[in-house]
Amino acid sequence: MKILIIDDEKMVAEHLKGVLSRKDDKVDYALSAEEALKALNDFIYDLVFVDYRLPGKSGLEIVDFIKKKFGQTKVAMLTGYPLMKETIAKFVGVDEYLEKPIDIGKIEEIVEKYRPQA
Repeated sequence: MKILIIDDEKMVAEHLKGVLSRKDDKVDYALSAEEALKALNDFIYDLVFVDYRLPGKSGLEIVDFIKKKFGQTKVAMLTGYPLMKETIAKFVGVDEYLEKPIDIGKIEEIVEKYRPQA
């Protein structure tokens, strides 16, 4: 499974990459919208975890880009802003919604939920 983590907090991105890489998944991360768009243009990801607030563009703009260009890619929105409502995220095509601090168990559940079946 190919996973992209988009979060401007390097420690968060590296921690998630470390956790998710243990399952033999290919995991990349981007620390800005610009890095994310480059990665998304270079590879097709099965699952993307995207932070709501990013330098350059909002996570919602990234979700919109992903859903228009790669409709099959699943997207999980991560947010530390409780005002960001799940209904808004779902409206733009988010498949999953998680509030920070991140529950690693929930992250792993999402990965397993969207893992392609062999």
